[in-house]
Amino acid sequence: MLKITGLDKVYTSRDRHTTRALSGIDLTFPERGLVFIVGKSGSGKSTLLNVLGGLDRPSGGEILVGGRDLASLSPREIDEYRAGYLGFVFQDFHLIEGLTVRENIALALSLQGQSDDAGISDLLARVGLAGYEERRIGELSGGECQRVAIARSLVKKPKILLADEPTGNLDTATSLQIMDILKTISAEALVIVVSHDLPDAEQYADRIIELRDGRVIADRERTAGYENSLAITKEEILLPYKRPLTQEELNDLEGAFGMQGRRVSQRGDGFQPTMPPTYPAEPLPPKAARLSHRVVLSLMLRFLSRGKLLALMTVLLVTLLITLFGLSQSLFSFDEGRMYATVFSEGEAAVLPLYKGVYSDYDDALLDGHLVPIGEGDAEALTAFGYTGKAYRLTSYSIPVALQTWEQEFGRKTKLHENLTDFYLKETYGTLLCDEGYLMQLFGRDGALTVLAGDITDTDGLVIT
Repeated sequence: MLKITGLDKVYTSRDRHTTRALSGIDLTFPERGLVFIVGKSGSGKSTLLNVLGGLDRPSGGEILVGGRDLASLSPREIDEYRAGYLGFVFQDFHLIEGLTVRENIALALSLQGQSDDAGISDLLARVGLAGYEERRIGELSGGECQRVAIARSLVKKPKILLADEPTGNLDTATSLQIMDILKTISAEALVIVVSHDLPDAEQYADRIIELRDGRVIADRERTAGYENSLAITKEEILLPYKRPLTQEELNDLEGAFGMQGRRVSQRGDGFQPTMPPTYPAEPLPPKAARLSHRVVLSLMLRFLSRGKLLALMTVLLVTLLITLFGLSQSLFSFDEGRMYATVFSEGEAAVLPLYKGVYSDYDDALLDGHLVPIGEGDAEALTAFGYTGKAYRLTSYSIPVALQTWEQEFGRKTKLHENLTDFYLKETYGTLLCDEGYLMQLFGRDGALTVLAGDITDTDGLVIT
């Protein structure tokens, strides 16, 4: 038995916006019968089906199956519940095109650790597809695909069959054939159909549950003994409810109109408010088997043999994507400043990290947020200051703010400090090289160099050797 008590489902988006899809649902389902869940788009009917099928977790309330609450089951137990207790029929069939009809059904059966070719043939005959065992899925019509999907769901002998808009992609005639099959199945198992088609529900359902805004607004079951047929008595002609008359009924009706004094009326829909059924709880099924390594390998080889070119292209494409991903990761994680610092610190020459920035006219303070890059003029400034060695400007990989931009943006002049020692004080991105003799002349004390700022092992700034 399937029983729902106080069921809630709330979805939360990334921006913390919440949507209540189900609110306070209380339902008890029978052991068998055809139950329709109807409602407009957004009413919560598909959400309810997903929660019943263990495809989604409830936010509150209980779903009791076999005396156990689905919310208390582990992911492995939920898998076993779906594999051994439920059957699914989807609007889009969800068949594997690379397999035959028999192989699609056998795959579901293998999850139970079983194989039964005779049983598969019997099921196909039951849904009107006798002799279709070796057909390819691509050779079937939409109605035939849905029949295969029904046979696949029935091969496990499920207690509950969940059908999500099973006739949504089918024409009217084929839809009626599928509904006839589901009606027949409902004599042995509980069939729950989600649909927006109320006329189908009124024609086939044993019970109709209508949702709106995540709540049950109507719950009706068909009256016992109801027959939607033409009835003719001496006092009354009773027409069927929303059903065309058969030729035989038309002939009877033509003869009845010759008698005077009869009133003509139409039957009702044959439904009354649902009375909750009471059934003893059945335990959940034993643990379902997993696909064996042999079955998985067999499927892989079968797919590869039927699409060798596609498989080869897939392997090459995946290899290319992995290679490109590795290269991009390497490029994005590359730290140029750290590389310079490491090379200089591991070299034989003495090194000194210095930094470069911009001063304000107002308080003579160095503005950390507006740093200038090392430019061609820096090498010329070194020469003008007395340096006779070589200077090199290496790559700058930041987005620097130039002095001219600073002046235009803030409307005030800035200047670089006249003392070169003070000028190279704060961080920039880029590297300028010169020799140790010049640094000793400019910064040395007692035959040694003093680090003015920063640390060669932890800097992305200017390095002068």
